[in-house]
Amino acid sequence: MFWHVFRYKIVCMLRDRLTLFWTFLFPILLSVLFYLAFNNITAEEAFQKLPVAVVGGSDAAGLRTVMDETELFTVTEATAAQAEELLARGEVTGVLTAGDPPVLTLSGEGIDQTILSSFLDAYEQTRATLGRIARENPQALADGVLQALDTGRYIESVPPGNGADVSVVLFYTLLAMTCLLGGTLSCADVANVQANQSARAARQAASPAHKMKLYLGMALATFAVHFASVLLVFLFISQVLGVAFGAHIGYILLLCFVSCFASVTLGAMVGALTKRSENVKVAFLVAFTLVCCFFAGMMSPDIKYLVQYHAPVLSYINPANLVSDGFYALYFYTSFDRYFVNLSILAGFGVVFGLVAYLILRRQRYASV
Repeated sequence: MFWHVFRYKIVCMLRDRLTLFWTFLFPILLSVLFYLAFNNITAEEAFQKLPVAVVGGSDAAGLRTVMDETELFTVTEATAAQAEELLARGEVTGVLTAGDPPVLTLSGEGIDQTILSSFLDAYEQTRATLGRIARENPQALADGVLQALDTGRYIESVPPGNGADVSVVLFYTLLAMTCLLGGTLSCADVANVQANQSARAARQAASPAHKMKLYLGMALATFAVHFASVLLVFLFISQVLGVAFGAHIGYILLLCFVSCFASVTLGAMVGALTKRSENVKVAFLVAFTLVCCFFAGMMSPDIKYLVQYHAPVLSYINPANLVSDGFYALYFYTSFDRYFVNLSILAGFGVVFGLVAYLILRRQRYASV
């Protein structure tokens, strides 16, 4: 009986065009829209080397050397007339004329100009400090004071994960939404074993078939179809759209599996707790999912960070955030601590939801159907 119900439940779901659309096609279409709207959203914000013209010939050799070492500037050697022309055409951020002190001419006001001005201030302060040390205590130069002034020795560049494109949070939350929408599918399974909810359930209640076997067969089939849809969406987002999820494929699949389990049991709990119509239950689950996705950063990644900063507790009770944050941790961090915390909480939610649904369904009796 169990495998009979399991098999035909899958057949029914795959023949339901509405289910196929919302389960498979809708997340894919939404991911395409996200890709078109937000692809390379941070490309314009990526830092580009600032073009700077340096005037002074051999007198500016030391200044050019320091500018090259910072890797902040693209230096062009020019005469005074050429530099003035480049500045007028907007091809350089500013013009540095060698001297004591160097003279800086900027093309206007902005972040680029502020960076160049700050660099020159730091350069002049360091040069003045070294000059004073050389005059007052020449031995200090031989004792290693230059190394102490080299701040680059104390800085280590560690790239986050495979990149720092925060727009991936949008796709992670989209996949989390796909996982949580499984609850709308499992509502129908509960209605099909509650005799006071549907005519089909009333007929099944009159049969000798065990109610829990019927329900478990349907629930497992729903989970299988839902998990397959999540994997399909994941493959489309990662392989077709090229959104990076990191190299930990096994952990990603495990997170998808647990999140699908939690969503199916959530739908079962909601379906068992209330006697409202199936449409009302589905509407509640969809609204709940969208609210969770909003606070997880689906509409704007800034919302996710604001919630984590001002109300961190909400981050740990929001299923959508747990899922998207799990993907985020796998991609950006080298440690798995944050991932396993999210996975454990999500699995705990799934167990609690399933236990509540089981306790409600197992003792139901009807005086008449």
